[in-house]
Amino acid sequence: MTPEELEDPIFKAACKKYKELQDKSSTVGPMIQMFRNKLHEIQVFMESIDYNERTETGMPVFKVKDTFDVMKQLSQVLESLKILEAQYKEEQDEMSGLRGDTQPGWHD
Repeated sequence: MTPEELEDPIFKAACKKYKELQDKSSTVGPMIQMFRNKLHEIQVFMESIDYNERTETGMPVFKVKDTFDVMKQLSQVLESLKILEAQYKEEQDEMSGLRGDTQPGWHD
């Protein structure tokens, strides 16, 4: 491209919009994946819990009640993650058919 084409206001606006779209999709997607990875780590930890494990004084290291409390909280986290994934997918679907700096409208 020539220097004049690079300085064209329409080209600059298109580059700016492209960067915004890339930034928007590049932050939420990896964030969802990070949450999934953390949930997997929690799952691996929960599977490794041994309720027969005791401290030096004979007290249990893990309590069943604590495990159930964590499970309740995890169900809320999973539901929030599903909602976030649905919103992200919806945004991606809306943006996929649009070109340039157009905004979604009645027929989009």
